[in-house]
Amino acid sequence: MQSYGSAMNEAGENILQTRLRALMSERQIKPATLALKAGLSDSYVRDILRGKASNPKAEYLARVAAVLEVSVDYLVGATNTSGTTISTVNIVGKAGAGPDGTVLFARGDGNLGLAEAPLYATPETKALEVEGESMRGIADDGSLIFFDEREAPDESHIGELCICWLDDDRVMIKYPYQGTAGSGLWNLESTTAATLRDVSLRWLAHVTSIVPRRTARLLIRSRVDLEIEDAQITK
Repeated sequence: MQSYGSAMNEAGENILQTRLRALMSERQIKPATLALKAGLSDSYVRDILRGKASNPKAEYLARVAAVLEVSVDYLVGATNTSGTTISTVNIVGKAGAGPDGTVLFARGDGNLGLAEAPLYATPETKALEVEGESMRGIADDGSLIFFDEREAPDESHIGELCICWLDDDRVMIKYPYQGTAGSGLWNLESTTAATLRDVSLRWLAHVTSIVPRRTARLLIRSRVDLEIEDAQITK
C-alpha cells in the first residue's frame, strides 16, 4: 500500500488497515456497507483490509473517513487525534423543481432536511437538491449542490460556478463573467441556456461541491413533512 505507515503489527497490517478495522468494529459497520455509504464500490474497503488496494486515492480515503467520523490524518496515522470531520448542513431548496428550472424553497424554517457536509464545509455552507433534468451537464437529478456564504461580486468569482443573486431578486446558478467594460455589470453563462448579458448582481456565492445522485442518496436526511414554495429563483 501507499506509505501510510510502513510498520506492520503482529497481524501484518499497516496503520491504515489497523485503524480502519478498529473503527469499523467500534461502529459495527461491515466493509461493503462502509464502502457504499462512501459512494465507492462494495469491494473497496475489503480490498484495503486485505492489502489488495496498493495505492488508495486520498479522495476515496476522505470519503471513508467522513463516514467513520474521523479525519483522514487519523485514519492514515499522521495524528493520534481522531478529529471528526463530519457535520450536517441544511438543504434549503430544490434546484430545477419549478417552472423553467426554478428553485423551490422550504416554508417555515427554510430547510428541507439535512445532508452530511462535504469536506471543508463552513458554518455558512448550505445545500440545494437537484430535481429533474434541467441542470443536466452541471448536476443530474438527485444530486446535491453545496455553496458557502454570499459575498460582493469580485474577480475571484469570474468563471466559477456560483449562486448568483440579481438586483431584481432572481437567483440563478451560473458562471459569472464581467460584462461591458466599465459598466459594473455581469454576464451570466450556463451550459443549458442563453447567456444573460449586462445584469446587475447583488451577491455571489461559490458552489463548493457537487455530489452525484448515488452518493447524495446516502447523505440526505429528508423532512418530507415540510411544504415548499416557489421563490421565483431560476437556475
